[in-house]
Amino acid sequence: MKYLDIFFEHLRLNHYAINTVKSYRYVFRKVTKYFTELGIDDEKEITESHVIEMFKHFKKSHMSDWLLNHTSTCLSKYFNFLYKSKIIFVDPTSNVERPKKVRNKSKPIRKDELLPLLEKIKTDDDYGIRSKMIYEILYSTGIRPFELLNIKLSHINMGKHELFIENGKKKKDRVVPLGKTALRWIEKYLKVVRPKYLKDKNVNYLLITFTGKCKKLSIRSLYDIFKYTSRRNNIKRFKPYALRSSCATHLLLNGMDISSIQKLLGHESLTTTKDYLHPELYDLKSELASKHPRNKY
Repeated sequence: MKYLDIFFEHLRLNHYAINTVKSYRYVFRKVTKYFTELGIDDEKEITESHVIEMFKHFKKSHMSDWLLNHTSTCLSKYFNFLYKSKIIFVDPTSNVERPKKVRNKSKPIRKDELLPLLEKIKTDDDYGIRSKMIYEILYSTGIRPFELLNIKLSHINMGKHELFIENGKKKKDRVVPLGKTALRWIEKYLKVVRPKYLKDKNVNYLLITFTGKCKKLSIRSLYDIFKYTSRRNNIKRFKPYALRSSCATHLLLNGMDISSIQKLLGHESLTTTKDYLHPELYDLKSELASKHPRNKY
């Protein structure tokens, strides 16, 4: 496809997140391969019928519903960009029905399951201390995994028990409270673990690699930590995002209003916040029995 470089430069200038851009590149590799096999290498030749047939092909090849929806989003943004830039004069995606939107967020873990699980994480070595700190920060604050990786030492206010989140989603900053348990493990990690591996004092990130060059921990390494921590401690395996939705749901069940949860998570829309909340996973009848003065069963 002829104009992808211009589009990706547009994404860069508009400060799209690195992982978002990577996902776009992944999608367009598949799209480009499909149209190349049809003998089409110029976007001006692509019609609405071509787009519809492409999605039929992807669906037959068992592409997941989430990826189908994401591909649709990427194509719509791309052709809309080309249309507004007057590179094309007809947007072939404008009237194509979008695949059903699928939320790909991890569901929360029950509080009575999560708290004992956190206690099982062994902290008798450097790896365990770092892992424990990671789990506790994510559960305490509800921040996104990539936001955790971007935390610098200057972002941590020990006295006020706060974290400054710089350049969160859509490059927005916010401040989130930091619980005492998470703070205690940050202090231990900074005192006992991090100095051993700090080869470059110019690296100001909280989470740094233990091997190789001293640099910020990558998102892939973070997921590997969750995988290995579950294995070495014989605990339930889940993704980092599950702690974000667990934090939000537990706060809701403990009485925090949804607008405050929205602010904590850094969402623009209340609808987005609701997607993280899954109180239906809990026995609300027993919750009401214990919390509501008129509902004693």
